[in-house]
Amino acid sequence: RYCDGGTIVIEDSAHKILSDEETPPVHNNYYYIDSIRKHCSLLGSHVIHPDFHYERNDVEFLNWHKFECIMMSFVYSTLVLLVHIFRSKSLLMMSLKYFELLNTSIGNLEQKPTMGCVSSFFLYGLLDFKRIKEHNKAIIDEFCTYFSQLKNKNIRVLPQHHLSPSGLLHYFPIFVEEPIQSQLLQLLENHNIFPWHLWDIEASPYLSKLNTKLYTSLLVFPVHWHITKKDVEYIYKMTQGL
Repeated sequence: RYCDGGTIVIEDSAHKILSDEETPPVHNNYYYIDSIRKHCSLLGSHVIHPDFHYERNDVEFLNWHKFECIMMSFVYSTLVLLVHIFRSKSLLMMSLKYFELLNTSIGNLEQKPTMGCVSSFFLYGLLDFKRIKEHNKAIIDEFCTYFSQLKNKNIRVLPQHHLSPSGLLHYFPIFVEEPIQSQLLQLLENHNIFPWHLWDIEASPYLSKLNTKLYTSLLVFPVHWHITKKDVEYIYKMTQGL
């Protein structure tokens, strides 16, 4: 309502699983962009607009960048599967290297934009978004239920009434004071639990105005289809051991 009809608005929904009810056509120049790889092992993204289509001369359908990303994604997904099977920290660290390579490579090119794979878009369309969202929300609620009981004043969590309506469904955040953070990370790693920091501030100059003490205290636990309520209980019990 603050823009006239000629203003182009692009809504960055890279961390959300978009459904039809979440992408109402606001006006003819309103676009949504998602990111498939944030939700599954497929690559690509959607530009969502009723009348949007790529002009053939504006995109490339196959190039080295696309092949390279697909191969790195395949290696990364394979390593993640092996980590899940063998609970190996060395395999985890190797998978993170491929994740960083893939993350750096995507979008870092001077050529035309690259069309996604037809198979990725087809397979992504088969996912039951409603069921995934309900599962992830249940896991977030389970984290909140357990971690709100923590007595350690050096570890804090956001209240459930802030997290539940936020749309944050991919990780559960906790804030750990610096003096005990390395100790907690080591304790959890000893039990094959691997929380992580979201982003490296040094690699992102535009984040330099953040409250760095607060930001570096932020750790996140993964929330996805393979995380169960028993996993949450186990993580909480191990965290209690600090």
